[in-house]
Amino acid sequence: MSGVSGHTERYCACSRGVTWLLAALLFVPAPAWPQVEEIIVTVRKKVENLQDVPMSVTAFGVEAIQRKGIRDVADVARFTSSIQFDESFAQSDTRIVVRGLSPTRGRQNVALLVDGIDVSSEAISSSGGSLLVNTRLIDIERIEVVLGPQMALYGRSAFNGAIQYITRDPADEFETELKADVNDNRGYELVGAVSGPIFGDALGYRLNATWWDQEGFYENSVTHATLGDDKGFGLALTLKSEIGDHLSFKFRTEYTDDQSKPSPQAFLLFNTELETPQGAFDAGVAECNPAFIAALSDWDDPDNPGRGVPGNNQALLDRALRILDPAFVATLDPDTLDPDSPNFVIPAGGGAHCEERTPARVGQIPDGDDLKIALGTNPATPGKDYEGFDRELLRLSLVAEWSSDRFSVTSLSGFTRDDNTETQDTNSFGLPDENAGVFLDGNVNTFAFNNEKTTTQFSQDLRITTSFDGPVNGSLGALYWNEDVENGSKSITTQASGTHCIWSSANGILNIVGANDGCTGFTATPVAPFQAAATPFRKTSPADRETDHWSVYGNLDVELAENWTLNFEGRYNNEDVRVDGPIFLDPGASGGPGGLNPCGIFFRGCVPFDEYIAAGRFYDDAYFPWTDEDVDGNDIGVFRLEQELIDQIPLQCWEQLGTSILTSVQEGPALIETTGTQATLIAPDGTIHMVDTPVLGGGGVAVKQLDAEGRAIANPNHTDFFNPWCNDFLTKNDEWFSPKVTVEWRATDDMLFYSSWSRARKPGGFSLLTVGSSGLNRELTEFEAEKMEVWEVGGNTAWLDNTVIVNGSLFFQDFTDKQALTSTLGNDGRLVSKIENAGSAEVWGAELRVEWNPISDFLRGNWRLSGSYTWLDTEYTDFTVETGSPTTAAHAGNCTPTLVGTETLCTVSYTGNDLEDAPEGAFIGSAGYYYAMPSNVTAYIETDVIWQDKRFTDITNNLWTNSYWLLNLRLGIQSEYWETLFYIDNALDDDTVQFSGGGPGLGCCFILGSEIDVARTPSTKVMVDLPLFSTAYLPRPRVIGFRMSFRFGG
Repeated sequence: MSGVSGHTERYCACSRGVTWLLAALLFVPAPAWPQVEEIIVTVRKKVENLQDVPMSVTAFGVEAIQRKGIRDVADVARFTSSIQFDESFAQSDTRIVVRGLSPTRGRQNVALLVDGIDVSSEAISSSGGSLLVNTRLIDIERIEVVLGPQMALYGRSAFNGAIQYITRDPADEFETELKADVNDNRGYELVGAVSGPIFGDALGYRLNATWWDQEGFYENSVTHATLGDDKGFGLALTLKSEIGDHLSFKFRTEYTDDQSKPSPQAFLLFNTELETPQGAFDAGVAECNPAFIAALSDWDDPDNPGRGVPGNNQALLDRALRILDPAFVATLDPDTLDPDSPNFVIPAGGGAHCEERTPARVGQIPDGDDLKIALGTNPATPGKDYEGFDRELLRLSLVAEWSSDRFSVTSLSGFTRDDNTETQDTNSFGLPDENAGVFLDGNVNTFAFNNEKTTTQFSQDLRITTSFDGPVNGSLGALYWNEDVENGSKSITTQASGTHCIWSSANGILNIVGANDGCTGFTATPVAPFQAAATPFRKTSPADRETDHWSVYGNLDVELAENWTLNFEGRYNNEDVRVDGPIFLDPGASGGPGGLNPCGIFFRGCVPFDEYIAAGRFYDDAYFPWTDEDVDGNDIGVFRLEQELIDQIPLQCWEQLGTSILTSVQEGPALIETTGTQATLIAPDGTIHMVDTPVLGGGGVAVKQLDAEGRAIANPNHTDFFNPWCNDFLTKNDEWFSPKVTVEWRATDDMLFYSSWSRARKPGGFSLLTVGSSGLNRELTEFEAEKMEVWEVGGNTAWLDNTVIVNGSLFFQDFTDKQALTSTLGNDGRLVSKIENAGSAEVWGAELRVEWNPISDFLRGNWRLSGSYTWLDTEYTDFTVETGSPTTAAHAGNCTPTLVGTETLCTVSYTGNDLEDAPEGAFIGSAGYYYAMPSNVTAYIETDVIWQDKRFTDITNNLWTNSYWLLNLRLGIQSEYWETLFYIDNALDDDTVQFSGGGPGLGCCFILGSEIDVARTPSTKVMVDLPLFSTAYLPRPRVIGFRMSFRFGG
């Protein structure tokens, strides 16, 4: 594990201090202790005791927030047994797992609100909830976590719960606050606040300023720079006025400016080779061509003499060894790993191979101490890490309420603007290599994530609530919510080691490889300089989304009898979504706006090296609408413009890029010679254009202009760097009703039992995950709604004169139409990725929360003990997808050949598997010892105990995180006006990996199917296939720190 600060000496010294203080406290007398403190919440849009709420609720007051150091939603999840917080693809790929349901794709399963205003969002270029999900919490009074569907109460995003932040109100009297937090890993936080009334009692104000700077806990072994550094500042101003006894206003504005370096994650080396199921071969999805393997070998095949490439065996073996776990390699037959042996077998991680096996990472993820962080550097800033994210956030809100004895009217207005940039190495795979020079990273492929995004939200909620004396009460409201996300992508996927890379062999020596011999599939040449050179030519491509939502909602409480209440609630929703993105001039071209291919577009056939040089180091352009054949396929000896290809160019591309299209029709990747004659081109609107005709050369390609040395001149427009595109948009409307029915029984004053049924729905929309490679295609990006029905029974009880609280619930969740990634045929007959609603799952669960505040003192002090436990039993009951990927079939371990159109694909099944990211058990416990001292001073010791069971990281259940225990300790002294607190987070320095990310191995291990490699004409049955890689996010190590706060006035 790289870069963890040492804590041993400081830890021992602090431990001795704690021991001495504990001993001293035992000899001071202590008074009696009160009952469990009443917790006031507003989860049902009214002020009430938490024990009176018929649903599963967890609440954190300002004292708990400050002592536990809760600063974001990740911390909220850490102290809530039914919630987990994960990152995956990128820092914006944030995922909140609620009661076992992980938002693997699409909108989050939980709503996020600030003072009742919905601020939920969704990522665009990744699967998670965006950076807006995990913002810094500034000046928070209370956090309320509500579990189960709450769409009527909390709006469009509360599919399986809600997290609400309630901000602090101004003080009744003038007061100031100062807080500081310092830890042993160069972490600092300063908070200042001033509050009080102005203009007499007509207006109260509160101004808060926060600054923080936390150095990362780990280093990147490639650059030796720290990762995960987090710094920023925030300002919040609150104004509140109560006019008479009936009208109040609360205005709040908040601004934060923060930066964070990429998260520390380690690439998990492949530790097995998964066998492709026979069904994949029967379907033609997987193929094995021995002639291709022979072409790669450096020993002569008797059937193909002289075709070996010297040094390839060793090079392919070396490549495998850098991405395979050494423990796995040690289990292989040494003779098969001898590059000089006729029995040599290219390991699955080594390069192109028969598709009978794929490298994979399976089993339990190792602890952090056993992992190495090696992230790729940013080619745009040679030798330096990617910057991570830089964000500015502005929020405005106005909450107005008028109340009378029988009615109250509440208005909630909100505005949010978030501007952020995010860059990182999304494959988390760096390869230090002296041949890379100043770039440091010798990778032959890269996947550079580079997005600039502006998100604006506006919402208006208006609600009327009754408070009659009779048996019937209720509320009625309406919400308008709009979000506009403008996302400009400059991400680049660079593939220099594809099997069409003919400018270098596996061992880095230039070779002339015949088209019929296949290509090497790998080059040792670092690609960073090529990416750096191409970056200026990468136009920003859009991936925008606008959501326009309105809904009406209400609830009705009916007292059926003295102790029985029936509650109906529901929300009718209407939502319009528009997405904007690129479409390609050539719909059949492979590679998106950011696909950089020094070796040519993925699906081009291999060409000899000398032909590549003669073409100006570019192969023919991705879009070249000329042919030397007539409509019947006969050779005519001259170029003819294919009007059929011109007609395929989308109309909006003509409208946006008409001049550029005409230019690209007669310009190739290299400057070309023309005949002096012109051809007729008819645009979709009927306009006739005349374009120059290229000179036909040998092999049916255009004759290039040559320089003084007789070589082709590369086109300064670099038309072969990126696939030409223009903008398009899609729209979708969805409407649905989300009902909930609850029956509650007040058995005694201290016992409330309830039973509920609800139906939740996440609306359909468009996934923009694949828009960069496949373009904005409705068939590929559109998905339908996910649905869930939930049955729940529970109770809130108090015992022993309110000194013991026991709350619990049992629930069953029936989840259908889960989004999944499948395969379908593209416009050109090749297989492409598609989002479909394919999965169904069931979740049985139970939650238990116990609090105990003993009346009698113990060890001369008083105690608070609490614990929360969540049990889950999850299963996919029906989950099958269609795929053309042998890798997917190998990971699933099954394949049933299925005819889809004219192609036979694999239907793979995950039915019976556990849900990903769902622990079977999770426990949060805390114990506090409090000792009252003279002058209203209290000394205390608090501890948190956190346990979480193992979790599968994906739907295959092949990889999982281990269970773990965390122990936090706090020792403090508090008075009415000041508090000092010494803390140790993760006191036992547990380094268990708590969550994992991953995806297609674009950067580490790019491989193409063998049939494509051998044949000059690409097969339509075998698509580009990538091993699925996984990364481990390293946990925070032990942190020792000190917090103190002072309050003046009040």
